[in-house]
Amino acid sequence: ASLITDVRRNSEQKLLSEKKRTELRKSIDTIPNDDMLQYLSSLDPIFTYLRHCEHSSMQNFTIKTFIEQHIRSKMGLGDKLLQDANWSSIELAHVVDIYQLLEEIAFEKVLQIHIEKDSRGPLLLAVSNETYLIDQFIQTTSGNVEITPCLKNLDSWINILKRLLLRASSNINLSFDVPLQQFAARSDFWTVDITANNIQSFKIADDILLRNVFIILKGLEEKKRDSQGERELHTTTNPRLNTGNANSSQQLWFQNQAPSKNQRDIRGNNTKTTKKLRV
Repeated sequence: ASLITDVRRNSEQKLLSEKKRTELRKSIDTIPNDDMLQYLSSLDPIFTYLRHCEHSSMQNFTIKTFIEQHIRSKMGLGDKLLQDANWSSIELAHVVDIYQLLEEIAFEKVLQIHIEKDSRGPLLLAVSNETYLIDQFIQTTSGNVEITPCLKNLDSWINILKRLLLRASSNINLSFDVPLQQFAARSDFWTVDITANNIQSFKIADDILLRNVFIILKGLEEKKRDSQGERELHTTTNPRLNTGNANSSQQLWFQNQAPSKNQRDIRGNNTKTTKKLRV
């Protein structure tokens, strides 16, 4: 079993709030790439200790207080992790979610560049029909009508593929010629809100291999961008959705109306003494 699986088994893990996740993302963007990888490696010893801790002994601990009280040897722990209040003050109940967030961003800022430069690497080997490969993947995952609703979101698949690629790249003994389903079926690659029943709701074709992941990831990201572009275009071309133009039209209409016989002219004739009404 993986460290993440054991930590989740011994202690309740939760997702970060969207507000906290956004704050941490902004904080991570300011971290140099080498330091970001150090943050990731610093969490490994914490996971090792948490693997053997009971739930009752972990309540009300932050990352900092847990390290200070439970980890005697600080070897392998980066000073920056303890010095950065954004990280050290986070409750242990979020430690797995933090780790997975770091994995996603580490892939974006570090690993992705290396993969794209390594033209002879196993993750960039050409396939006969990339479009068919990507469409086949989508049909068995987010596009599958029988899949659980929470996995219909492309972001869920984009993020798990980033985490998978980061972990796979650090395992030199790993074969890339194995079905992707073997990894996608493991709960430790998913966020804590994805249950075993959710994972059982899909089955990726066996001929889609681990070596195809990077190509699939790029395809999903492109489809996401296309979808966002279509929504933005729809918003700007649909007059009912274009609230800016609608408000302007309403303001012009109001300004051009003369008061009716039964309506008092609140604008008055003396422009110097006219006051704006609060509405």
